[in-house]
Parts: sequence; C-alpha cells; structure tokens
Amino acid sequence: MSGRLEGKVAVITGAGKGIGRASAKALAREGAHVVITSRTKSDLDSLAEEIAALGTGARALVVPADVSSEADVDRLAKAAFEEFGQVDILVNNAGVGKNGTVSTLTTEDFDWIMNTNMRSTWLCTKAFFPPMIKRQSGSVIFVGSVAG
Repeated sequence: MSGRLEGKVAVITGAGKGIGRASAKALAREGAHVVITSRTKSDLDSLAEEIAALGTGARALVVPADVSSEADVDRLAKAAFEEFGQVDILVNNAGVGKNGTVSTLTTEDFDWIMNTNMRSTWLCTKAFFPPMIKRQSGSVIFVGSVAG
C-alpha cells in the first residue's frame, strides 16, 4: 500500500502518548517511515508494534530520549540519519505541564516545563532543519496543546 508520504522520513518527539502517538500513526498510515522518541521506551515499543501492524511498509525506529538534553538530541539525530539517510518532517510535539501558580510551583518545576516545552524545540530544530535547508525540502511542525 502506498500513501502520500511514501519514501519520506518523519521524526516525532513526545511520540509515546497523546497527540504525538496519533501523529506518528497518521504519518505511518500515509507511508512515512517514523523515528519515534519519548522518555518511556515501553510506550515507544508498543507504538512501533501498532505501526508495523498497519501494513503500509512504514518502519518505526525507536529512540528513547529526553529531547531537552542536547546529548540525547544529538544521539536521536545520529540514529535517524544513520538509519534513513534523511529526515523530511520534524514534529516538535514533546510537552509537559504541571498545575500550580507562581506561588506554588518551584524553580525546578519551571525549568522542567521550559526545558521540555521550549528548549527541546530549539535543540531538535537545530539538529534537523539545516539538512532540510541544504536539500531545499522539508517541514518542521510545532505542536501546542493545553491538554496534551
């Protein structure tokens, strides 16, 4: 079965659950190979099984990572390019939240939220966008959600 994205490669952050998981499956349904990442390997493994069961020929590369860590993003990019040779789509989806107010949240809470929700998009875009510019082809998608 061929889809609109056959031969394309997509990296999806925060792919273990919610919007990221649904995005990875939607891209794979259209034939894209997917590089799926989140902090929880078991979520990624079950997603990879679901993608294989779609029968589209799309492959899922599982790369557990903390995308707020530059070393982890570098490892993610290296794995993606070694496996597929290119990345056509980056879905910056990783995000976290914690209920509270300025009075109740700690500086550590703030740093965790900002590093995951903001720094990760910078690090991933920095790793994957320059090769897209060089090829004059590619898409970077930023996902935002108040609910996850």
